[in-house]
Amino acid sequence: MEQNEQENRRRAQTFAKQAAKIDRENKELAMEIAQQVEARVSAMEALAGNHTEALHGHEGRIVLLEEESSRTHFISRDVDSILIELEKDIPPQEGNSGVTLREGT
Repeated sequence: MEQNEQENRRRAQTFAKQAAKIDRENKELAMEIAQQVEARVSAMEALAGNHTEALHGHEGRIVLLEEESSRTHFISRDVDSILIELEKDIPPQEGNSGVTLREGT
């Protein structure tokens, strides 16, 4: 009977050692996975930051283009008005081809 108890204790110790070893290995593996996840998250955050910066840059350029387009539109209207006024001031001539400044020559 004592021999069975000793054998059972030895087996229990062996199982406890194996369980502790497995726990250590699992903790090491979990730490490795956590480090890899952290590195990937950091890389994705950096990439997202780069995309955000690029997006803000594009937004700024879009605003500038919209402003420039607006200015160009006003200038174009002003030029068109000036041409109309200039056409009114041109005296009719004999043999006038009917071509105006706005239509092109």
